[in-house]
Amino acid sequence: MPSKTSALTDRQRVIVFGVLLIGSAIGLVASIVLSHEALTIAKDSSKVLDCDLNAAMSCSSVAKHWSAHVVGDIPNSFVGMVAYPVFITIAVAGLARTRFPRWFMCAAEAGGWVSLGFAGWMFYMSYIVIGALCPWCLATDAAVLLVLFALIRHNVLTDSPMISAKLVPSKKCVQQNYDVVVFVAIAVAICALIVLKYGDKLV
Repeated sequence: MPSKTSALTDRQRVIVFGVLLIGSAIGLVASIVLSHEALTIAKDSSKVLDCDLNAAMSCSSVAKHWSAHVVGDIPNSFVGMVAYPVFITIAVAGLARTRFPRWFMCAAEAGGWVSLGFAGWMFYMSYIVIGALCPWCLATDAAVLLVLFALIRHNVLTDSPMISAKLVPSKKCVQQNYDVVVFVAIAVAICALIVLKYGDKLV
């Protein structure tokens, strides 16, 4: 029988799986909206979307770019509609005190890292190549950060890191919330980049 991870305290469980649930829910809602917009653009490429706020925040500019359909004609948001319900299920099961095997949570964290890599690439394409940002895409970026934060925290606190313990934050660092500082710093850096480049266009 596969070995189980170490137990979380009640407070740790609520924080980890609560954040995972919130992040996954945000990602799912954003993916649904983006999928609807992708279908709208497919029907009428001249359609002005509700989230076309200004030159800097323009969903249609991003949706019409080839990077919005990496897998053939399938919008990227369709992948999110499949992936986020999986994370939601894990979060709900975790809040219900389910203890997952180490391999399962390591696989979930690996999925979170893949999602972060893809979200980072999409942000680069929007920020540098397209020259416009999509508000709902930014919501999925925030969702990915929350999901990965929760999964890393879970695996460190349960002594089951995805990679060598020498390469991940120690349990003491996580217990003292240094991981929170890192993820907040990442979010602040992203916001700063947006303001620096598009600040005069956001209003």
